[in-house]
Amino acid sequence: MDVSQSGVRAQVPLHLSPGSVVKLQVGDSVLFGEVHHSREDDRGSEVGIEVVRVLIGESELGRLVNAILAESLPNTPGVTAGAPEFL
Repeated sequence: MDVSQSGVRAQVPLHLSPGSVVKLQVGDSVLFGEVHHSREDDRGSEVGIEVVRVLIGESELGRLVNAILAESLPNTPGVTAGAPEFL
């Protein structure tokens, strides 16, 4: 849903509590983090996740994920700072 300097906000189809360790897969890239806040509804949870480690894939989508994270979360392990922009 959103990426900021504090992490990622996502809607997930299950209920997650603060403190839960999560793995988010975006194409061939994987983000690891911890749920810091959660708001539950009948669709699951809207969660705020502190991203602590990223494994970037080699696809076009992986390069796009890296470019977005390089702007918002440049000091996160696995994010390549100064990555070429996605075309």
